[in-house]
Amino acid sequence: MPHWRLQGATYFVTWRLHRRQPPLQPEERDFVLRTLRHFDRSHFYLHAAVVMDDQVHVVVTPSPGHLLERVIQSWKARSAARLREGARLAPFWQRGYHDRIVRSPSDLLEKIRY
Repeated sequence: MPHWRLQGATYFVTWRLHRRQPPLQPEERDFVLRTLRHFDRSHFYLHAAVVMDDQVHVVVTPSPGHLLERVIQSWKARSAARLREGARLAPFWQRGYHDRIVRSPSDLLEKIRY
């Protein structure tokens, strides 16, 4: 399915660990969260993020000139490269991701609360 894009839109995005990967450990989840925050306020505005044992959820608005696809690619590549330095093997993340445009302030609050 195509990914819908809208200039200035906020997106709820989810991606998962590859099915052969064991769950993320607390220090790995912390590292992924730090990776998500790295370019906050320059390449995107990160409204909320949660890194779970096997998946990541973010609410993000890309900055003008920055494509959501590139932001996600950067997050996944940077975190996977660093975490594979340990005992983990490739592939780290599943291919692709799910995204949805946040359509209203109440929709945004709902995503941030959960």
